[in-house]
Amino acid sequence: MTGQVLKITHQVGGVGPGLRSLFVLDGCAMSCRRCPYPQGSAREMTAEECAYTLFPYETTLRRGGGVTLAGGAVARELPFALEFFTLLKERGYHTALFTDGNYPEGEEDGVERLLQKTDTVLVDVKALTEEGYQREGGSLARVLAFLGFAEAAGVDIWLRMVIVPGENDREEAILRLKRMTEHLTRLEKIELVPAEDCTDETIERLQNLVI
Repeated sequence: MTGQVLKITHQVGGVGPGLRSLFVLDGCAMSCRRCPYPQGSAREMTAEECAYTLFPYETTLRRGGGVTLAGGAVARELPFALEFFTLLKERGYHTALFTDGNYPEGEEDGVERLLQKTDTVLVDVKALTEEGYQREGGSLARVLAFLGFAEAAGVDIWLRMVIVPGENDREEAILRLKRMTEHLTRLEKIELVPAEDCTDETIERLQNLVI
């Protein structure tokens, strides 16, 4: 089984617990204006080939770090992602999935199987309403379902949302996010990330609402 790997970065932080190796898959069904991983020139790799790149970093990765698989295509390449994470778990790595939480219709079973091999999910929240998600090409209902699958699988949950002035930088937006997710017992953190024109003061003020 192969995946379209856009980027591999080792010894990176902020994409799960500790220092990690980050694998970004190419392609996505959404059209987000602030995509952290825009499409590019990818290479086809097997799960074993991806795992082979970890050897020089094994000690660090197993000492509180791990491996993160990211990109909007993760849920669209479920067979590859499942094979890769199964291999990683057999070799003792912590696994994290960095995703927008959307997945193809009818792939619920595949998503649940992948989450059985996942230790942490980082969900990039794109909007706070169904209408907002549809403008980006996704579905809020499906994201909430994904979070429910992660909760049921006992996966640790991190949420991330980019704060854009004039769109979601008001207290009401952050409180809505908090209400939407307050039932999640596996929720460990909510991280608010500033867009280019968002001030540190705004982030600090809003972050205090979710602590």
